[in-house]
Amino acid sequence: MTKIENLFDKAMSGKGHRPVTNQEKIIEEILAEREYQDHKWGGPEHDDIHSDSDWNSYIIKHLGKAFVSQLAFREQMIKVAALAVAAAEWHDRGQRK
Repeated sequence: MTKIENLFDKAMSGKGHRPVTNQEKIIEEILAEREYQDHKWGGPEHDDIHSDSDWNSYIIKHLGKAFVSQLAFREQMIKVAALAVAAAEWHDRGQRK
């Protein structure tokens, strides 16, 4: 189990001797956004048709949206982080083009 999965499990279980940290809540949001993206776009089968240039473009697009308004900043940062996770997953599956 990865460090992120461990943090997510702790955040979701409510168990432990300490309150859930803000960082854990943010990671939970990133993982939820990642799940949403997979559901919306079709998961690895869809992701694997993209190139590294595609992933860079998607991330840059959402970074640009983050600076349009202060209200959008945080939401777009969560999307950027989830896209970065998707790109790393794509890379690890060996889909580099």
